[in-house]
Amino acid sequence: MLVALYHGDHKKDGLKARLGYALIRLGQIAEVYGNYTHCEAILGGTWRSAEIASASVRDGNQVRVRTTELNPGHWTILDVPSSDVNTCRAWFTARQGVTYSMVGAVSSALWFARFLLHLKGVRIAGLGYWCSRAVAESMGLSGSEDMSVAEFVSVIWNLPGTRDVTREFFQQNT
Repeated sequence: MLVALYHGDHKKDGLKARLGYALIRLGQIAEVYGNYTHCEAILGGTWRSAEIASASVRDGNQVRVRTTELNPGHWTILDVPSSDVNTCRAWFTARQGVTYSMVGAVSSALWFARFLLHLKGVRIAGLGYWCSRAVAESMGLSGSEDMSVAEFVSVIWNLPGTRDVTREFFQQNT
């Protein structure tokens, strides 16, 4: 299964999304994979017409599947052979339209936000979905409700057989 990791700019996003990404970058500062702010499961297609799945503020504040062109300068593509694309697709199909959680996304990256939620008795797992939680859970990874994008990347990079296929992916149909 392929996973796309976003490291580009957010100039085309709205103010709410840009604020969220800024907080996530702040929370991931000095982390090995802290430059990644979003992730997508690639369900099929080529970079010019990729079927992707995630949870996104940009696409209606929800879990969704869509087809889009991926900008070669903004994405890293990993092949994660220990995960099954059909299982992932079924997970996203069953949850399409579930609400995106900006609070969950920010708390996954910022320890003090997570701490404040804990003090209020809020369970992060009950907040909804954000990209790293949705993609990780669709892959069957436990602890997904606590994963920032950087933590998710760290986990999947260490799964058996995972490799960077960015160059090969973007050379298809060029």
